[in-house]
Amino acid sequence: MKLDLNQRPLSWSSISSFEYDPESWYRKYVLNEKQETSKEMEFGKVVGKKLETDLTFLPQIERHSKMEHPFNVNFNGIKLIGYADSFCTITNKKLSEFKTGKKAWDKKRVDEHGQITMYCLMNYITTKVKPEVLLFFRIILRF
Repeated sequence: MKLDLNQRPLSWSSISSFEYDPESWYRKYVLNEKQETSKEMEFGKVVGKKLETDLTFLPQIERHSKMEHPFNVNFNGIKLIGYADSFCTITNKKLSEFKTGKKAWDKKRVDEHGQITMYCLMNYITTKVKPEVLLFFRIILRF
């Protein structure tokens, strides 16, 4: 069986899944087997949905003009996809990522997380806003 990147764009989830466990990645992304989710993943989904739909939930968190902003780009013939948790579509210069989980997130871990780099690339391809101009908001929520 061949993975067709024209049918399934490359996402940060796919890349990180491959880094973490190539066999599990193969079962999910090539064989299309349903994967179990962890309590941490479910918690992250609930928090993300609540932030998107309920402005009274954690009102101190700045929400930009678009929640779950989609990036769909073509990078040298490779389709890339990603969803920024919150993105300012007016200036294209503000991006927020909400991180949850058991393992502690700190500024260094978030800054070195490849997802941010991938979103910078996709934003640059889409808007030509250079990564050094982009303002990042890292919101860390404990599980």
